[in-house]
Amino acid sequence: MRSLPFGPEALRPFVSPLLDAWLERHEEKVARLLWAILASGSARKSDWARAYRQEATEEANYKAIDRLLPLLEPQRYLLRLLDPKTPFLLVDPTEVPRPQAKRTPYVGRLSDGKTLGFWAVVLAQPYEGRAVPVYVGSYWEGKPEGRNRTWEDWVEAVREYVEEETVWVFDREFSFAGWLEVLERAGVRYAVRLNLGTRPRLEWRGERLVPWVDRGREVRYEGVRYRGEVEVNLVGVWREGMREALWVMGNLPPEELLGVYEERMKIEEGFRDLKGHMGFAGVMSKGWEAMEKTLALVALAYGVGLLVGEEARRRLKGGARREGGSGGYTRGSLSS
Repeated sequence: MRSLPFGPEALRPFVSPLLDAWLERHEEKVARLLWAILASGSARKSDWARAYRQEATEEANYKAIDRLLPLLEPQRYLLRLLDPKTPFLLVDPTEVPRPQAKRTPYVGRLSDGKTLGFWAVVLAQPYEGRAVPVYVGSYWEGKPEGRNRTWEDWVEAVREYVEEETVWVFDREFSFAGWLEVLERAGVRYAVRLNLGTRPRLEWRGERLVPWVDRGREVRYEGVRYRGEVEVNLVGVWREGMREALWVMGNLPPEELLGVYEERMKIEEGFRDLKGHMGFAGVMSKGWEAMEKTLALVALAYGVGLLVGEEARRRLKGGARREGGSGGYTRGSLSS
């Protein structure tokens, strides 16, 4: 159990704007549940119950949480954290091993082809050098909808909440043609780190392109055919101090691609912190819907907890909460 520097009451001002009007009478319970998730650092309901109310038994807490959960739609509340004017969204997959869950419907094989588990895909927006989660999706080998249909659902769920100018920035695990085609059809502006480990087929001006850049140099290509299916722009750079060259592709102009991805890299530590503290690996839900709801709740707890911490830090520095500026918080959104 973690010792938090704030209690459940500190979360209420941030929880209230996210809830539907009819749920406002449960505001204190929701804040307490998110606090319990943060305190436990777990995705297991039994762990939440130990922190939910100190004056009640674990069994009573478990029953109280069970009564509250059916009322909640955490995925919707996460999207209400999303600032429509955010300059970019970060998209990052995490493998969640479930080696003992041989009969769990949403469990398949992970990238090594052996370990059982599923993928949790987190969409986040930058905030004060950190990453605030705004959507959580999942995918597993053998999912009936298929990989591309699943991704289309994610894009559709989030697309209406952001402006057309928002750039979606992806980690290298997303560099395959199917998903890029989905993004193109949806009209999404995107930047993806190219995964050269898969030896992708690249063509430029009718000839095979082998990506190469000398140390200390930068190269740019327009109109590259990725795997013979999607046309992208491609930029490579190898700066001093980098162990290897960085390659970024997308449908942005070449002069924008690298800058956008490097902004992502600046909050990479924040993204690792987000994933490391959300406790996804502890999810024990037997059904897919319950699993996704659990992950969304854990992500929501992390996001609200981050807002509380940033607000406290700002007050210690003598600053006021900023509305409409960098890092401000308003009803249903975070201002970028």
